Amino acid sequence: MGETLWDVLQLPVATPLWQLVLLVGVSVSTLTVVLVRMVAGMRNKQHPYRRDLFFGMNWRWGYEGKQLVHLQSYCPDDDCELVYSQDKDQGIAFRCETCDRQYSQYSMDINYLRGMVRRQIERKLRTGEWRQGAAASTAPVTENNLADSATSGAPESKSAVS
Repeated sequence: MGETLWDVLQLPVATPLWQLVLLVGVSVSTLTVVLVRMVAGMRNKQHPYRRDLFFGMNWRWGYEGKQLVHLQSYCPDDDCELVYSQDKDQGIAFRCETCDRQYSQYSMDINYLRGMVRRQIERKLRTGEWRQGAAASTAPVTENNLADSATSGAPESKSAVS
């Protein structure tokens, strides 16, 4: 009786082919369902910090892994997506098409402004400040306090976790 487990596993067994095909099919299907659910579960565990108020505008974004994606500005009054016009000499200006609220004109391009917002989001994530829900400034947004916040690293902000 000096048989090893490997020897036992190599013994011939009389099993109909349809049973083997069924066993393999069920096993592959089960494994596929488990893996799909695991991947979907990992995608749904996104960071809860997905919106904040910067420069008088609501900003929302998503995540792909740890990367911020789909950064977009919204009107704080009616939650309409803001549109912007960009002029080479004047910079950018935001406007809400629903309430017609005009935002200050910023002497930079849209990519630079979005970069500023992205850097503030990343800073808040890094420092944990997003959990504190810092109180927003009540001062109106102007070109001057935009420049001040750009140099201080602390734009007007009010955290909101959704």
